[in-house]
Amino acid sequence: MLAQLALDEPAVLLNGMAAAPDLQSVIIKHNRETLPTRTLPKYQFNVEHNITRTSFHNDQNVSIQHIHSPERCGDKIHRFTNISIESGRRFYNAPELKVAGAMSMRRVLEMLPVMRRAFSAP
Repeated sequence: MLAQLALDEPAVLLNGMAAAPDLQSVIIKHNRETLPTRTLPKYQFNVEHNITRTSFHNDQNVSIQHIHSPERCGDKIHRFTNISIESGRRFYNAPELKVAGAMSMRRVLEMLPVMRRAFSAP
């Protein structure tokens, strides 16, 4: 697993975001006003590395915020990769078929034990 993380640049970026205590605090509080200011610079950096979407979800798979689309929140996420985190995996990396039929590589990382599926980025 560590070798995979070391070689997988997007996974390293996810782990960096997940390890930020200020970001963890904002997510725990579901602070939608502060979340974009804490994550937008990182999201813009991610876009440069072909990570095009960044979302935060609570433990019921309800989105707290989609950084790539801030007006959206409260939608339920039922993706295989999100649900796989329920089985106890901390990190999940798999191709996924999108609604429009396109394939994407989706990575889901548990940020906090109290917030499973807190962060995902396709």
